[in-house]
Amino acid sequence: MTTPTKTIPPIEPATMPARGLADLLMVTPRRVQQLAAEAVIPAPVAGRYDVAGSVAGYTRWLKDAPARAPQAREADRALTLARTRQIEAQIAREAALLVPADECRAYLKWFVDTLIRRVRELPAAMGMAEADATRTHSAIDRIAREVTEKMRSARLGARS
Repeated sequence: MTTPTKTIPPIEPATMPARGLADLLMVTPRRVQQLAAEAVIPAPVAGRYDVAGSVAGYTRWLKDAPARAPQAREADRALTLARTRQIEAQIAREAALLVPADECRAYLKWFVDTLIRRVRELPAAMGMAEADATRTHSAIDRIAREVTEKMRSARLGARS
């Protein structure tokens, strides 16, 4: 007597949408999509992910994490170094544009002294009478003292 044989239908692989797989893997649905894009887990078919392949791929990826860590640290170091160099270059460019305060003061003093000297020469160059030239020189000297005093107090104020 022969026993009847049953035909066992093929088992369809278990699939689920991103939300269900995300819950299973304890990640977000967006992370599931990223993992598929990075080929860590199989790509979805008709919006559904193969559960066994996804769990296996994700488990492998987690186990490989220590091997990936040094590369990530090196990339972080390289990025930090590049940013540091960029900032240092910007500081150097800005420093090159700065003029030392003492140099500015010396130039300003030279400029004011030259201006006052040239203005004092004007009465003679214009052929002014002696009395008018004397009054003009007195006015120029008052202005020169006022400018000198303002420059001195500005310099003292900058130091405090």
